[in-house]
Amino acid sequence: MTLSRRHVLTAALAVPLSTTLVACTTDRKSSDTLTGKVHSLGFLGQRHPDGLTMWRQGVFESPSLLTSLDLATGEAHQTALPMARGHSVVALSDGRLVCIPQNGDTVLVVDADHAHSISIAAGDGFAFGGHGWEDLENSLLLLPVMVSPARSVKDSGLLRLHDLQTLEMVMQKPSGGIHPHEIVYLKDEDKLAITHYGNIRQIGREGPFAFSPADPKLSLYKRQTLKNLKNYRKPDLNGVLTHLTADQQGNIYTVSNQYLTFDPDVQTSMFAAMDNYKQLTGFHVPALTQPLVEERRFALPHPIRKTNLKSGITQLLEADNTHLLRSQSITHHMASGRIFVTFAYSDNILILEGGKPALTIDAHRFGLGNIRGAADLQGTPYLILTDRHNGIAVVHAQTLELHTRFDVPLYGSAHVSAATA
Repeated sequence: MTLSRRHVLTAALAVPLSTTLVACTTDRKSSDTLTGKVHSLGFLGQRHPDGLTMWRQGVFESPSLLTSLDLATGEAHQTALPMARGHSVVALSDGRLVCIPQNGDTVLVVDADHAHSISIAAGDGFAFGGHGWEDLENSLLLLPVMVSPARSVKDSGLLRLHDLQTLEMVMQKPSGGIHPHEIVYLKDEDKLAITHYGNIRQIGREGPFAFSPADPKLSLYKRQTLKNLKNYRKPDLNGVLTHLTADQQGNIYTVSNQYLTFDPDVQTSMFAAMDNYKQLTGFHVPALTQPLVEERRFALPHPIRKTNLKSGITQLLEADNTHLLRSQSITHHMASGRIFVTFAYSDNILILEGGKPALTIDAHRFGLGNIRGAADLQGTPYLILTDRHNGIAVVHAQTLELHTRFDVPLYGSAHVSAATA
């Protein structure tokens, strides 16, 4: 289905929103001054009082919740958004915030104060893929779109370009893969790198795994034309390829996930999944942590992939398997040169630096018990880390010392974005 610009832009006039100042306590460990803003997108869910009320009334697809924290003042604002499945935020250079769902049909673009919003629709049979990218040079916004649900390798996603000012769609092209997700701009080569989940939904599927990967891959595109230049599919790890980052040496790092699902209300279901897990991994299921039980699945360990664009060789970066459970965010910190990867079910962060062995640190040392988001606070020595439900930490990327922890309720946050301007 080809959508016109008029059909994609569903609200030409801004819609007013109501924002709330959130009570936020601050634990500062450093006197260094912080500036900038941090943004995260979650959902009301059962933890938020309004979300719990909706749940009891039988409304299970609750609104998304946008949180913006001012690092200088420690003030946080939250706004419930009329969109489902909030996943990530793109902080535009003019202060607007692009709020993007994971497999949801509406993107909302709100102003810096959360006061007004304009919505963009995916269209019938499509959903937004989870992330986006601002092409400031050409005044464009790139949004990946997926076929929903994808049932075969022919269900290619789309790459849509929108005018940054009007938000009208100016071009769209097939991505060449199933569920295009996260985007990284490779400045030196003027190319885009995009992950494809590669998962298809099979009716009546039987088996222990949550995902049915058909064609997970890392894809490269020419920035100006969105022409697909190359795809990297190997090695096959029986999982979906989710997130990525790039270093300054021409390497792309990607993470993937696969799960064994279970019904927490049926004890035999959980025990059967545990037995399967032991057979597949060689070790027992780690402690039944809260995020694991909430999401009703055990994560199989998946190593990080490092792909060199010049040689085309992909390496698997090994680490202790018990530290590789349920990857979420991966980011390159420019000032330190380090790669940071969060793993939610094992509650740890992996740090990659050059050819050194991976360093693992416990997220609890920063007051985060369900680690999800990671973002470079660009131009500073600091990294932003977020909990899924509560807490934003500012950490020195080189010394790993905690600068400040903001006690902010986040309610189902997946990622975090940071802007120093």
